[in-house]
Amino acid sequence: MAKITDEMAAQFVRLNSLGRSYRAIGKMFGVDPRTVKSKVQGARGVVERDHWESVTRQVDAKYLEDHYRLIVRVAVGVLRAVRGSRLPTEPHQNARVLLDYHVGTEVMEARDVWEQVGIRYGLDDAPIGEDEDLATSMARKLFSALGQHQPELERTIDTWQKCHAQLVNMRRGLIKETGELLGRKMGRTEPNDGIAVADLALNWVFGKSQAASAEASAKPEMLAELLMEDAMAIGNVHQSEDGSESQSITAQRAILEQIIRMGKLEPVATTYGQFATAAAQIESRVTELILRRQPKGKCFLCPQP
Repeated sequence: MAKITDEMAAQFVRLNSLGRSYRAIGKMFGVDPRTVKSKVQGARGVVERDHWESVTRQVDAKYLEDHYRLIVRVAVGVLRAVRGSRLPTEPHQNARVLLDYHVGTEVMEARDVWEQVGIRYGLDDAPIGEDEDLATSMARKLFSALGQHQPELERTIDTWQKCHAQLVNMRRGLIKETGELLGRKMGRTEPNDGIAVADLALNWVFGKSQAASAEASAKPEMLAELLMEDAMAIGNVHQSEDGSESQSITAQRAILEQIIRMGKLEPVATTYGQFATAAAQIESRVTELILRRQPKGKCFLCPQP
């Protein structure tokens, strides 16, 4: 029996599609009809397999396009959270909550992606009772996916979150300590005195006061004086009606000088430096991802081979 070439097999398929029987084709080529049948069915199987492989590639390509869009949106949400918390001193501020909110908002803005799977979240015609927990759950999974795609960004975000929490706790501790010091000095405790003194000191650490230009090695009494001048200039503390210093101002200046001498602001400055560095790195890496529009590597949500 002659060797069956690819060209012959192609002719078998064409003739069979025109209605010729396996027996007739075999007779034409001097080939066993069973061989003709095997070649025709095998060729059709290859065609069908190639068809479905092509369909799968198209589906995967569309899925990846949407997936990458969502990953970039997650990164934008991270950037918005970071930009919205440059001074993490609010007592109830939480980095995880900030990330959940901004990432969730960005993810659900990709409405065309969610409409494809029947989710109408955030739309005027959305079903009553659309589950917002679903949005949070999806956003968190996509946030994890971003970390797998961009592990260096994930590590930087972790650093930013830890420093954020530390700074909030440091402010809380500084408020308590300055309040106690003022209470002992003045013989009474005003609820806001500790907050005022702590925030004056923190504003200097964060570079948000007129005294920020003063050298870190400047004398504590000079820094305390500059900080109190700042506070009076913006109306945070007030002199007495006759223009003299009130007992409160004098006490606050003394406590400022004391906490500076005690080195209470040095750990805050160190942590804030790490926080600001992480924020700058996040900004740089997210900007690069936005411009590239395609994250690195793969994640658990990417199509598997």
